[in-house]
Amino acid sequence: MLNARLNHAPLSRSGRIAAVLVVGLVTVFASGFSAAQNTTVLSGTIADQLGGSIKNTTVSLRDLTTNATYEVQTDATGHYAFAALPSDDYLMTIKALGFQPIEQRVVLTGAALERNMQLRLGTVQESITVIDGPSTPAPPIKQEILAKLRAKANEPSSCSDAGGCIAPPSKVTDKKPVFPDSQIGIGGIVTLKCIIDATGHVSNIQPVGTANADLVQAAIAAVSQWEFIPTRLDGQVVDTEMTVTVNFKTTK
Repeated sequence: MLNARLNHAPLSRSGRIAAVLVVGLVTVFASGFSAAQNTTVLSGTIADQLGGSIKNTTVSLRDLTTNATYEVQTDATGHYAFAALPSDDYLMTIKALGFQPIEQRVVLTGAALERNMQLRLGTVQESITVIDGPSTPAPPIKQEILAKLRAKANEPSSCSDAGGCIAPPSKVTDKKPVFPDSQIGIGGIVTLKCIIDATGHVSNIQPVGTANADLVQAAIAAVSQWEFIPTRLDGQVVDTEMTVTVNFKTTK
């Protein structure tokens, strides 16, 4: 039964336009509300491997769907924050001088997300070329230079309360590999992965790849005799990863 109080007359043209506008406004409001619900605040802290906060570090995100990029920097406490990011899959990249970069997939779904990261010290790179023929020993480090290096290593730390303060290792004892007689006229390249430990000695030496065994042995025999003033991080002595590349170059 019809309600007698209702006006059943057709809408005028102006009434129809008004109704359409109202529907449109409701639709826009609803879609805007949905978009707001599908954004994420991403934040966290960046620290070194000892837990010290790293300031002025760039944290970047790349949307894996749209390729859009976003960047922020950490503050004095190592804190960073992205605001109102669209929900999607991202690749997070963190780079700081002296540290190994980090790349990590981050999925944003609308809920606030906290992502705290620790950066590890970068790898020391050493490269040596050994020519076949008479061996030329590496020149010894002058005693006055060695004394200055040791004195500097023993100085009180000048690091601030923040982290990321690196004093890199300094070599104080060197030894050049001897070209194996069996490989004269052949040569090759040897790559070693190892650690400069907290005592300054080289340990855990591991060859990488399939180089000739005699070349590998010659490289290890030399590198194992190296000695360093070890790396300091935030004033503390720490182990450091090192990659050594030895090019046994033949002239025959």
